[in-house]
Amino acid sequence: MTRRIDHRGFIGEVLFALSGLLVWVAHFLVVYVATALLCARTSAGALIPVLILFATVLAVAALVAVFVVARRKLRQESSGRRFLARLALFGAAIALVAVIWEAMPAGFLPSC
Repeated sequence: MTRRIDHRGFIGEVLFALSGLLVWVAHFLVVYVATALLCARTSAGALIPVLILFATVLAVAALVAVFVVARRKLRQESSGRRFLARLALFGAAIALVAVIWEAMPAGFLPSC
């Protein structure tokens, strides 16, 4: 007898494992696209640090949530799924460093 694989569950697990990196990509796009668009308008340049701060707070909150859920899954899951939980945990940690690294220049460099 063959064993059926639940692809929906697997895809969800993989997306969860990559969720920290997906949050980082979303933050990166929001920060750089918004900066480019707002710098094109000379009157909106003062909004850029506020937007970057808001996007960074949201991204950090999402990454902390991923980190907490991944730690919970790491304690509860079997050995096969622990790899994906560990991947989510480390991905969220790396993404947290990247998000903070992207936001730092907004504090001490001119926006445009």
